[in-house]
Amino acid sequence: MPSSNFAQRIFIGALALALGGCVSLWITRDGNSLHEQNKYLRERLVSMQASLCKREIALHESTALTMLQKQLDNSQRLVLELQAQLRTCTEQRDVMSGRLCSSNTNATEASMFMPIAPYHPKKMREVLDWESFDRGYVYSWRRYWRVNGHQGNLRRELQEAITTSKDYLEDKTFAWQHGQFQLDTRRGITYLMDFEKMGPKGTKHFKRIRMFRPMSSIVVHKPDFTPKIDPQNRSVHIVTTVSGRADLFDKFLQRLPKALVTFENVRLTVVNFVGTPDGSNSTIAMLQKSLNMFSKSHRLQYHLVHKREAFSRGRGLEYGVNEAPKRATPESTLEEVLFFCDIDMHFTYEFLYRCKANAIPGDSLYFPISFSLFKGKSVQVVHENGDWRTYGLGMVCISTTDFLASKGFSKTITGWGREDVDFYEHMLKNTSLTVLRSVDEGLVHIWHPKECNQAQLSADQFSDCVQSRADWEGDKLYLSRKLASYENVYGDIDFESARNSTTIRAAVTKAKHQ
Repeated sequence: MPSSNFAQRIFIGALALALGGCVSLWITRDGNSLHEQNKYLRERLVSMQASLCKREIALHESTALTMLQKQLDNSQRLVLELQAQLRTCTEQRDVMSGRLCSSNTNATEASMFMPIAPYHPKKMREVLDWESFDRGYVYSWRRYWRVNGHQGNLRRELQEAITTSKDYLEDKTFAWQHGQFQLDTRRGITYLMDFEKMGPKGTKHFKRIRMFRPMSSIVVHKPDFTPKIDPQNRSVHIVTTVSGRADLFDKFLQRLPKALVTFENVRLTVVNFVGTPDGSNSTIAMLQKSLNMFSKSHRLQYHLVHKREAFSRGRGLEYGVNEAPKRATPESTLEEVLFFCDIDMHFTYEFLYRCKANAIPGDSLYFPISFSLFKGKSVQVVHENGDWRTYGLGMVCISTTDFLASKGFSKTITGWGREDVDFYEHMLKNTSLTVLRSVDEGLVHIWHPKECNQAQLSADQFSDCVQSRADWEGDKLYLSRKLASYENVYGDIDFESARNSTTIRAAVTKAKHQ
């Protein structure tokens, strides 16, 4: 048994030695394999890095090419835009030289000079109107008088269009008869010129020429050409007149806070006439009390002037300018704007800004067209509430220096009216100032009863007064209903033959007694 055990131990030892040699050989071989694999992996990593670098370089090159292509496209578009601008400049040069582009009805020459595509309205109110004209008049449903004679710049423009169309016409036996024009404020003016000539046996032959006067582009004034006066920093001197009517003056003061955000750069001068039958010491006391109360609550600088003489708006405004205290410094006096205003006016803060911006010393003055309310209508600028007071010239914005340099208002005209027309015509004819005349929705005339005393007014003033009463009594629908109600009550009155208010009043009184 011991010998067998010993043999077993020898066998086991030999087996262990064999296995150990195999394991050692495997480890050696496996170590070599790992080293080779590690080397292989490093080579693959280097190869992949090189490949990635090549791809990145190719990607950058592709991106650079794309950017260069975009830049090329942008350059081509810029060239096209510059070419279009060059064509526009050429067209503007033709406009500045006074050229008119003309063509026959069947030709398309005029389209070469139209930088903007024709306007195509989509609603009825967006349609651009045409106006007709002949040798003496312009016919338009939008213009105030609807039929206007050829005057001023309009006359020169139409005459130039007629002359140009005649020059273009090859057959000189045709005579110009009629024209139409349409104004597109973005493109220009289109003309349709009609010619005719007599043929054999009394027949007529017609020919039409279509012309186009292109508009130039908008040009912004350079700083050297804009007045170096900031309207925000300018002061306003409101000058108004009153004769009696303390109630209207109180309403005027009540409306002021809505128009004046601050009273720092505003002062008010009121010229009160007490020499008329409706003027008295009680009126003076009422005006003084109203102004004192208003000044305490709103810190308004005011000056009240009393004149015991017959009322004259022109003289009153002159008194207001000359007798009011001067500003603290000469510089502020130069910057001050005079606003000649009536106590039946309502104005906004935005209007006062335009008043200051449009009254530039030595450059321009402003005659705004106010919106006049019908009887019983609220202060809202809509068609149903009133209309533009196109003949009113009494509201004026002018720098103090320009007014003092002018002749001022007429001293001989008494009562209401005509002094504004005289001053307006004087400023047009005798000064180099630019007269700005525009509708202004920030200036509204409040309706109030108006008495037209024929004994105290001249013939022209009385006619203007009656016309004013008729214009602002109400719109056409209101007046038609009122007339119909009178006809139903006083059916025997011949309103057509009764041409004046006195005749109608007498007829109504007679009908009442009957």
